[in-house]
Amino acid sequence: MSIKTTITAADIIDEPIIALDIGGDRVSADWETDVDRTAPDGKTSSIHFIHFRITPEQADKFRDPGVTAAFVIGHANYTESTPITGAVRDDLIGDL
Repeated sequence: MSIKTTITAADIIDEPIIALDIGGDRVSADWETDVDRTAPDGKTSSIHFIHFRITPEQADKFRDPGVTAAFVIGHANYTESTPITGAVRDDLIGDL
């Protein structure tokens, strides 16, 4: 199956399937909607912007190096998770 077929089958852009997992507490991504990133021919941009609206308690957990954190994609046709560690996590902590 080609990547285009996989993404089309997953309908990945239209579902709230991206999340930030902080020690088992999942926060769904909010998509930026200020600019329509779909061309008239139906093709979508390769760049989309998302935000995670976390509570102060979740921010405290994220700052704790003993708490695992990961970006998660969960869909019936595609699932993936990648840990957030090291310099990436440090940089994100700086944005809190």
